Amino acid sequence: MTFGERDSDGRQALELSRLDGEDARDRDAAGTVLLRGTTGTKLGTQSGARLWAGPAADPFSINGAVVGAVREAVVDGKSFDLTAIDYEQPANLFAGTNVNAIVLEIPDEDFEADAIGFWGTTALATDAGGWRQINRCAHPLVNTLFYPDGSPEASDYNTTQPSQDRDLYGPLVYDLVSQAVAAVHTSDDPGAHASRVVDAIFPDILRYEIGTSAGFGFAGRNGRGLADCAPEVMFALVLNKAVPLGLDSRSNTAEPGRSFPYLAPPV
Repeated sequence: MTFGERDSDGRQALELSRLDGEDARDRDAAGTVLLRGTTGTKLGTQSGARLWAGPAADPFSINGAVVGAVREAVVDGKSFDLTAIDYEQPANLFAGTNVNAIVLEIPDEDFEADAIGFWGTTALATDAGGWRQINRCAHPLVNTLFYPDGSPEASDYNTTQPSQDRDLYGPLVYDLVSQAVAAVHTSDDPGAHASRVVDAIFPDILRYEIGTSAGFGFAGRNGRGLADCAPEVMFALVLNKAVPLGLDSRSNTAEPGRSFPYLAPPV
C-alpha cells in the first residue's frame, strides 16, 4: 500500500497493489494495482477483497505493571512476585488511545494454500535511496519480553527477517527462558521447556489456517483475534505459569465492530 499527502480534511489517497514471486521481496517493485481510493472509505474489488485505512480506537489492552514484572523476571532474572501487583485498580496502558489502522480482507479462495504465515514490517525510505527496516512484529511482545529497550538486540531484531530468527536469537531466548522458569520453579526441566518456547515463537510469524476462526489462546494459536488477551498467552508460554493481567473486555477503549472494517471509531 502507498499513501499520498493529506488533504484539507486529513484524508490521504491510497493505492493497493499485489506483488507476486520475486517482486514480493522487492520494496521498489510496482506490482499490479488492485484498488485506488482514499483513507476512511471502504473499498472493494470484484473478486471480493476489501480495504479500509484510517484512525480507529485501539482494540488492545495491557497492564503495564504486569508486563514489567514478567520482563524483569525474563531479562533481568529478578524474582517474580504477583502480590506486588495492584489488581484492585488495574490500568490499561492503551485506554483512550487511537491507532492508524490498515484493514485488508481477502477471500479464502485467493490463497493457493491451506495455511499462511504472516508478519508485519515498517520500513522508511532513505535519503540515499532504498529502504531501511525499523520494525517488525508477529507474535505479541517478543521484543518487549526478551530484548531490553535500547539494547543492540532490540535494534537488530527489528532489522532482520524471520528466516534468521532461530540462528540469531534462539540461543539467547533459550538461556533467558531456562533461567526464568528455574527461578520461578515452574518446570522440572527448564532446558526442555525453553526449547519448546524457542520452537513455538521462531520463526516469528503468525500462522493461520485459512477458512478457520482466528484465535490466539491458551488452547491453541491460529492467527489472532482483535480482542484476544494475547499478553496472558505469551506470559504463560514463556514462564509456564498463568499470569493474569487483571483486565477484561471492559478495559478496552472500545469493542471491535461486527462488520467490516471491524474496528471501533476513534475516541
